[in-house]
Amino acid sequence: MESQINDLKAEKYELLTTPCSVFMTFENEEGITRALKYDEAIQADPSLADIALWMEEFKIEIQPASEPSDIIWENRHFSNWDRLKKEIVVFLILLVLLAGSFLLIFICSLYSTNLLAKYPATDCSTLAGADDSTNLQTLAYLEWNSNVAAEEKGLHPTYAGYVQCFCNAMKDAGNASTELYTNPLRTASEADPVCENYISSIWTTMIASNAVTGIIVVINLILKTVTISLITWIGYDTHSEMMTKITNGVFISLFFNTAILITLVYANLGEVGGPLLSSVFSGPFYDYSPGWYNLVGATLVSTMLLNAFMPPVYELMTIVQCWLFKRMDQSWEKDKN
Repeated sequence: MESQINDLKAEKYELLTTPCSVFMTFENEEGITRALKYDEAIQADPSLADIALWMEEFKIEIQPASEPSDIIWENRHFSNWDRLKKEIVVFLILLVLLAGSFLLIFICSLYSTNLLAKYPATDCSTLAGADDSTNLQTLAYLEWNSNVAAEEKGLHPTYAGYVQCFCNAMKDAGNASTELYTNPLRTASEADPVCENYISSIWTTMIASNAVTGIIVVINLILKTVTISLITWIGYDTHSEMMTKITNGVFISLFFNTAILITLVYANLGEVGGPLLSSVFSGPFYDYSPGWYNLVGATLVSTMLLNAFMPPVYELMTIVQCWLFKRMDQSWEKDKN
């Protein structure tokens, strides 16, 4: 290590020994005010440009100094150009992460939308004939049979009525999902598993419809951690500037991931966008509608509620983690008074 330090000093001695900043103190505030006004006068008058140069080469810049405790001394050697290059790298990395987040949310929302379209919410009390068990089984069998035929032709089936009501009743009665049912109006009707797919997809539909919220919360946690690490890596020379950048960066990335992406995922831009936008943003909603509020609005509200209660959870996790590591370091022995 010592030899490496000596080699570095030998190679970059002049660079390392050339002062880049001078911290000056004044007896009173009038002195620094006069220096700042003098610098402003020189900057405003091109004829005084030579006075702003030190050793006829280096430009002199006068500005109020930060509090010594606010300065990150190990980052003082970074130039503005160095920070700009790192800021561009950080921006591109966050852009890639947000694109990956959009793709993941898009795939999950597409899957859940297809399931919800196949088994939409149904109010059995509004269906004619649903109060009679024989009629309900007949109508459920006909609906199931027609949807199976449509699915075989490559069409998208939708069980929006009697199948759900009938199968829920059979499930409550304790019948197995693989139970075979016939059309009561036909004596020679074949028995088919009318409820098998619906009952087996109940939990899948519920999980898929709520998975987007969980995915957004997890991605927000990852984005926050990565954003803080990347902005710290840029190397700002004061704690206040670094905290400002971290606050703004975390807010922008989380806001975009929570509010903008989920809106774009379910948006249909076929009427306002070109062929490219129409092919990417081909969701079920052209505008705000009751269905949009039921699906997208509910997802946004549940996500914001989770985000609101997650900071105390993170703090509790940190406390538990510190306690756990402490106890592990003590080999789980009791504290000795």
